[in-house]
Amino acid sequence: MNVTRTDQFGLPILCVHGELGAKSCPEVLVELISAVVEGHTRIGLDLSSVTSMGESQAALLAGACAKLARGGSTLSLVGLSPAAIEAMAQVPANRLSPGTTTGQ
Repeated sequence: MNVTRTDQFGLPILCVHGELGAKSCPEVLVELISAVVEGHTRIGLDLSSVTSMGESQAALLAGACAKLARGGSTLSLVGLSPAAIEAMAQVPANRLSPGTTTGQ
């Protein structure tokens, strides 16, 4: 798994490639934190290249999204692979932040 970052119209987009598992999920969280520390209040997360993702990782990302929302930031899902859709579907709706969107 690796994370790349692009900036589109001043919005950082974090693109996750490969298997998003327990060992690799912290790398995504570090990149999210870095974007917030840089002063970004809107961040995009592209999971369209994720090949494998567990329910625990989906719940962790949903929790990060909710925490960012409480701090005044927005994390938007801008792409989802079939594996990411399957994992995110397992997360209870009350764990997802209202600021989360999907752009399929």
